[in-house]
Amino acid sequence: DALTTLKAIQIPKESSRFSGEVEFQKARLHQLLGQYREAEQAYRLAVQHSKAVSDIDLLHQINNSLATFFTTIGNYEAAEKLCEELLADKSLSENFRVTVFQNLAAIYQQTLRFDQAQTLLEQVVREDASRLGENDPDYALSLQNLATVYQRTGASQKAADVYAKALAIDAKSIGKESLS
Repeated sequence: DALTTLKAIQIPKESSRFSGEVEFQKARLHQLLGQYREAEQAYRLAVQHSKAVSDIDLLHQINNSLATFFTTIGNYEAAEKLCEELLADKSLSENFRVTVFQNLAAIYQQTLRFDQAQTLLEQVVREDASRLGENDPDYALSLQNLATVYQRTGASQKAADVYAKALAIDAKSIGKESLS
């Protein structure tokens, strides 16, 4: 079982890309099992290992997952800080930057800062339209996230219009899938 596997895994003290990835996977498994203290410890070890070997891409993934973890357990301040640190990193890829924006928008929603969430999600929608095109399912998902904020702020008609646009994109995508 998963718990037995976790206990059996021994990570060498010297850092390598492999040790960072294994700690990262351990953190995610602990999180899935509801072992939040152990998950946080494994995330922090994964960060240490990835920093030690200068694996920037892995470090970005771990910090983003750690921010999501903090959001899950209600530590919004720590989650927001990690997202802001990621966004300040000039080496962050454009695609990953959009993911971090979405996560930060989720934090803003959880902390009832809908204006900030709306601003970020409107930017995500613009960037996704440019980057992915307006017929992409991921663009539709960004529209749905924005519509949710509109709905929560009382802009019901605006929310309905954006949801309808997302639904139309998703319906086209389903049609394309059935043709392949």
